Amino acid sequence: LTYAAGAVVNVSSSVHHAALSDLVVRDGRHAGIAAAATVGLAIERVEVRAVGTHAIDLTGARDAVVRDSVVEDVGCSGIRATGGEAATLTAGNVTVARNRVRHFAQWKRSYMPGIYFGGVSNAYTGNDVSWSPHNCIMGGGDFEDAVEITVANNTVSDCTFETGDAGAFYTCGQRGTAFVNRGNVLRNNTFARIRNTAGLGVQIASNQAVYLDDQMSGWRVEHNRFVDCHVGALVGGGRRNTIVDNSFVRCGTV
Repeated sequence: LTYAAGAVVNVSSSVHHAALSDLVVRDGRHAGIAAAATVGLAIERVEVRAVGTHAIDLTGARDAVVRDSVVEDVGCSGIRATGGEAATLTAGNVTVARNRVRHFAQWKRSYMPGIYFGGVSNAYTGNDVSWSPHNCIMGGGDFEDAVEITVANNTVSDCTFETGDAGAFYTCGQRGTAFVNRGNVLRNNTFARIRNTAGLGVQIASNQAVYLDDQMSGWRVEHNRFVDCHVGALVGGGRRNTIVDNSFVRCGTV
């Protein structure tokens, strides 16, 4: 059984096809909702506020959904939702939709995104993710395999303000997993105010709204809008990456 010590709400991996709805979860020292490796779990209209680590942990799930929920003021990640297996092309069928995620990474300041994605045949759509010192949406590659992932119709704003060489949407293939990732789509998202505003440290490097780092492959970036960003999109090598029909307004580099 999966059990996360100290979580406010724990959902065991032996619980199938359950629902958590219309709850306020707050003021925990560790995770808000820990529900890794569950099947058929629906988390709807839930508020998670002021917890020490991750707000909602739904990693390794199948046929699961997080929607119409609010995450604010948490120590680490907002919503971590993955499922499926790339090696066997087993679908996760995980959906993260219409959530508002703000003011996360309050304790651990880097690599703690508002939405953490990965797996096979999962969708992250219609979310509002904002106010992060580092990444707003992160996954795939080094972190989780990503095959046929859809990230669409999200609003991403005010990210990377405390870091350098960072991406509001970030995925990285440095460990040699880049070519496993394929068939992914980043579509109809809006990225606004993606810049460093807190000052640079030892490294002077650009911040990107979309950062396909270190040979990351298999992404189609289309019909997105970039407004007031240091760099719109950076492709660090890789294969089968397409960037088409995007709009760039007041960006330092397209």
